[in-house]
Amino acid sequence: DVTDGVDVVVALHACGTLTDVALGHAVCQGAAFVICPCCFRSNPHLRVSIPAAVNKNDSGVELVTAEEWLKVEPNNYGQLKQLAELQGDINTASKAMHAICGLRAMAVDRLWHNSRWPVVE
Repeated sequence: DVTDGVDVVVALHACGTLTDVALGHAVCQGAAFVICPCCFRSNPHLRVSIPAAVNKNDSGVELVTAEEWLKVEPNNYGQLKQLAELQGDINTASKAMHAICGLRAMAVDRLWHNSRWPVVE
């Protein structure tokens, strides 16, 4: 399996949902990550891997939408992504970007403990 032994997930210029895909992969593998998000509205068709419930499927991974991964309503998330790419109002765009990154951090924290790897403290 090509994913055996993943220590670090690196994603530079991870456009839109690709950031969530990389984070989900890191969580499923119990790997550290370095991810630079951008272009918040790109790649909405991608699905995020999350640790599946025990015996849910053979791979131990479930594919979900970014909204399911982040536990946010699709319409609200769409508006937040639009604000993150707002031109001419850096204050509003910055707040939206930080909110999205905060949602992602909460998703990682919530699901990290469900991954097949123990948390090292």
